[in-house]
This record gives sequence, structure tokens and C-alpha cells, in this order.
Amino acid sequence: MNILEKLAIFDISSIFNNQNEALEGREFYFYLLPILITIPLVIFTSEISSSTINILITIFAILTGLLLNLLLLVFDINHKLKKEEKLPTNYLENKKTLTKYIFYNISFALLISIILMIILILYSLDFIFLDWLIPIEKFIIEIKKACFIIKFVIFYFITLFAFNLLIILRKVFCLIEEEVEQ
Repeated sequence: MNILEKLAIFDISSIFNNQNEALEGREFYFYLLPILITIPLVIFTSEISSSTINILITIFAILTGLLLNLLLLVFDINHKLKKEEKLPTNYLENKKTLTKYIFYNISFALLISIILMIILILYSLDFIFLDWLIPIEKFIIEIKKACFIIKFVIFYFITLFAFNLLIILRKVFCLIEEEVEQ
């Protein structure tokens, strides 16, 4: 099993509880809702401008750096948990499981962010030069369809990233809340 499959499986499994039952319909929020939000965005927006692409690339570059720092903090917390022996076993197991899921959620968010930045950079390359290079109308129509699909993918990944960020925030809050209560 390669790392991409592992990230996807663990990210999906963090939505389910131990009995493999969906927790409060979170798979709806994780897959269907981003698609339902993306469809109107793609239909009702015009082409993404180059300044918007530059802003999105900057935002995701900053968020990638912040997520890498959070990933290191979670790794450090997990490393410290392995050295703890005086805490109850139940408490340690819960924290280890939670840090594992946070680790995979952050890794998945990083993967989305990097893929999204690559897509945004490729999308920013202007296809207008193809109009005078190859004046075949069918080819130009195919490029416009491809841009529509790429725009859908961009909006879907942005929405998926936002929802994944909310999941990470919820889990980090649970981790900190458990620490404060102990």
C-alpha cells in the first residue's frame, strides 16, 4: 500500500467510530457537501483571474507552512506520549489514537494543498496562445471544456481543504480539551 492510499484510507477512517458506523453523517460533509458547493461556484463564476490565482497560491503556500508546523507539534506530542507511564492507559490510548488521526488529517490537508498549488500554477498558464497557434475551432472548444473541468477541480479541492481544516480544528480542540481536563 503506497502512502497516498494510506492517507486516503486513514482520513476516511477518521470519520468513522470503532464500530465502523458513520459519525453523524460526516461522510456527507466530507464528500457530498464539497461537490454540492462546487457545482454552483463553477456554473455561476467566470474564469478565474490571474490575480485570484496568485492570491490562492499565496494563501495555500502559507497554510502549507502552518500545517507543517502543526504536523511537527502533533509528532512531538505523540513522541512525548510514548514516554509517559504514570498516566492511565485509557487516557494514553485515546490521546495516541487522536494524535494519529490528526496526523493523517494534516497529511491529507498538506497533500490537497500541494496538489491544489500545482493545479493553480498550471491553470495560470494562459491557453490564449493556442488561438493563433492552432485555429481549429474543435480544439479550442476542447480546451474550454478542459478549463471548465480544471475550474471544478480547483473549487472542489478548495472546499475539501476548508472542510478538512475544520476537521483538524475539531480534533486539535478535542486534544487540547482532554489535556486541560486531565
